Amino acid sequence: LGAGVEVGGLIMLVKGADEAVCPLLAGGQEVLQSVTQQHIDGFASFGLRTLLVACRQVDPLLLAAWEAGPLAEANATIAGREARVALAYEELEKGLMLLGGTAIEDGLQAAVPASMRVLREAGIRVWMVTGDKQSTASQVAVASGILPPSHSLVTFSNPAHIDQNITQLAHLV
Repeated sequence: LGAGVEVGGLIMLVKGADEAVCPLLAGGQEVLQSVTQQHIDGFASFGLRTLLVACRQVDPLLLAAWEAGPLAEANATIAGREARVALAYEELEKGLMLLGGTAIEDGLQAAVPASMRVLREAGIRVWMVTGDKQSTASQVAVASGILPPSHSLVTFSNPAHIDQNITQLAHLV
């Protein structure tokens, strides 16, 4: 797979949005990361769904200790189990080697644009809530007929500014 990955060893593969995977990458991959990000952004601008793929060699003894320690403790927790399990995985999912990016076309179902038109004609407001990259979401919104080609978007991407987002949202309703 690449430098530092032993053939026949235990390899952890990770896939996810670039915003989630990039912070988990080991240093020294800045050029590869920059080029891959340019490709991912380009694919997203065409409305393609994008992911990054990364990996890490995992020592079997380290994995066994992690499973018996942090992961077992997190799974035994009653209150806040989901958050504790996520923190346990964060201990393992770091120092990753970037393998590349993927992009797939996730086409709309045939009736979506017509359905959006009928809803608009009926005076029903349609809101699109998505976890996609903004450029992908924008392309999908135009293709589905939710937004016209010349559109403006309101985005809420920072949970730390929730009060500001709610105020902005209230002005739209």
